Parts: sequence; C-alpha cells; structure tokens
Amino acid sequence: MSRASKKPPSQARGFTLLEVLVALAVFAVVGAVAYRGLDRVSTNKAHLDREMHFWRELGQVMDRMEGDLVQIAPRSDLLASGLLRPPLRSASQPGDALLSLTRFDGKREPVQVSYRLREQKLELLMGSASAPKAYPLLENVAACRFSFLDSSGVWLPQWTGKSGQGRPQGIRLQLELAGRGEFERVFALP
Repeated sequence: MSRASKKPPSQARGFTLLEVLVALAVFAVVGAVAYRGLDRVSTNKAHLDREMHFWRELGQVMDRMEGDLVQIAPRSDLLASGLLRPPLRSASQPGDALLSLTRFDGKREPVQVSYRLREQKLELLMGSASAPKAYPLLENVAACRFSFLDSSGVWLPQWTGKSGQGRPQGIRLQLELAGRGEFERVFALP
C-alpha cells in the first residue's frame, strides 16, 4: 500500500447533517406507511369481529326458534281452569307475546315458551304463565312478524289455535333489525 492512499485520522469522514436528515425522513415515511397499514388491518379486524358476532347471534336465535318449533306439542293442553290451551298461537292484541307455544322438553312435562318484542329487544319467555322469566335474544329489533302457512297453502298473519285449525304447515319469521335491514326465515313444521 502506498502512503498517499492512507488518510490521517483527523480527516476521517462521518455522516453529514444532510445525510442524517435524509435518513430520518426516509425512516419517517416508511414508519408512517407501516402505521397506516397496521391501522387499516386493525380496523378491518374489528369490523369483521363485529360482523361475525352479529351473524353468530342471529344464527343462534334462528336455531333456538327452530328447536322450539319442531318440538311443538301435537295437541292442546288442558289448563287447571278446564280450558284448552292450544299448542301454538300468535298475538291477538298489541303487547301480547308475538308467538306462544307448548313444546316438549325431553322427558319432563311440556313447557310453555313465548317470544315477544319489548323495547327493541326480542325476548324468550319461559316458565309459568303467571310469572314467566324473560331471556334476551336479540337487540336493535325494529319489527318482528310471524305468519303461518295453513293446510291450503295460504299465509295467515295470525294463528289462534282454535279447535279445528290444527297446526300450521310452516311459520315465516320476518325480523327488521335497525341499521341491518330485513331478514326472513321459513320454518317447516313436521
């Protein structure tokens, strides 16, 4: 090696202020882009989690109703008062339960089950007719309607369960959920 190519220690070159500023600017741009991408992924994940929760909750409500409807008692019940309680009936007045039914519950006595809409919440009522216990099923329900398919293939807005009416062939549920739109499901009864 020649002496001319070697620089003395006092002339060793470091980074200039301009080079450091350019490196910091590049690092800031890359950091900002990475942060925006991470923020977008986080926002999308939160949205997908809310959607999954909604669909799971709606599916569970539909499954619950289907389980109750396929177990409807085949005949009317004799009440202590001596009157017959039909196994399925819909609301006859505003404020009544939207749908009431008597269903089998395993090896125990038949159970009285009702669905009602109160304060934009769909609720399941179970227990004695005088003091049923309410279980919340779904929130933000703007409207809930049932219709009933009779043996002649006509959809009826109400099912009284009076003698001779028997059981419907199917039940249609229409739910209108605030901010979500309308959902419909038809349950075929055995």
